[in-house]
Amino acid sequence: MGGEQRRESARRRVGVAGAGLLLVAAAAVRTALVLTSYAAHAHWEEPVFLFSARELAGQGLQAVWDYQDDLSHGGSVPLLILATLWVRWFGPSMLALKGIGVAWSCAALAVLLLAVSRGWSAGAALWLGVLLVSVAPNLARLQATLVGSHPEALLPAAMALWVFAGAGSEQQRHWAAGFLLGLTAAASAWMSLTFAPWMTALVLCWWLAIPPPRAALVGLFAGAVVGAVPWFYQNLYLRPHGALLWLVRLRGAGAETGAANFAWGTLGFFSESWGLGEGGRVLTSVCLLVWFLMLAVVLRGGTVPRAKRTFAGSLLLGSLLTAASLWAASFRPQAGEGYYFTRFFVALQVEFLCLVALAVDWLAARVS
Repeated sequence: MGGEQRRESARRRVGVAGAGLLLVAAAAVRTALVLTSYAAHAHWEEPVFLFSARELAGQGLQAVWDYQDDLSHGGSVPLLILATLWVRWFGPSMLALKGIGVAWSCAALAVLLLAVSRGWSAGAALWLGVLLVSVAPNLARLQATLVGSHPEALLPAAMALWVFAGAGSEQQRHWAAGFLLGLTAAASAWMSLTFAPWMTALVLCWWLAIPPPRAALVGLFAGAVVGAVPWFYQNLYLRPHGALLWLVRLRGAGAETGAANFAWGTLGFFSESWGLGEGGRVLTSVCLLVWFLMLAVVLRGGTVPRAKRTFAGSLLLGSLLTAASLWAASFRPQAGEGYYFTRFFVALQVEFLCLVALAVDWLAARVS
């Protein structure tokens, strides 16, 4: 018994050390992008972001909504609040301000690793970290671009996934769990509507896999209402035309630059969104094969515990709904948009890489 405990303790230490190294690697990659290729990863809205932060530092944070993007996503609000404090601490430097993006993305990665470790295994979490650091260069570029658009939604989405991962039994489905899930899922959807399908899948799987008690459902509803308050305030009261601007581009407005096959809508650009050139097609094909493999694992069950199958099922449903929303959309790359167009695919990329990490861990367990 003592030997088993020592081995488990050793595995835990190795896992913590591995996760720490992955976080350091992720921070190093994003910092290197900022320092070595600043011009290539500078967005025209970043000076506007810096100007807004400087103005808010003088006016006070109560004016943050006056500087929020007209579009219906709200990722720039929490980042503007952080940027205002950042300017006070480090001075009005655009280069220093990009540190917010690095810190935010590393926090999102840390919570995501915790969520996958809680919902599947520590090994799968480490595999996910390796994948996110090594095969998603456009995501890293996007996270080093401080605009406040869509990648910021990954942090509350990871929090929602962590809450969901801990709700594998009836005992864990209490009022507080429902409230936290509703709050983080709604906050993620507010920050970026591209995350709404994934968050919807999480809530549905939490609701249907093991029917929660009434108190937990009340908590879920209350949390969703609180998390959605900024969206309602912004889009129904302050600037109701913001949601309409999204609908305009949803219909395909704007410059239309080459699409290999626009019959697939925005989803037709997914393989390009990785930033791997031809390797993006290979990675996309692998992701599709893994999707069907994990679907078979979830449906067949076997020795896989129910809680793990529920966790994988939420990612399967989430990726399906996210892909369907991109297929129905008509967002097209605008002239000179480059890697920044990847912002529409952040949720789908992370969902697919989570599934790949789960599949690798499952296959490794079967082989061993």
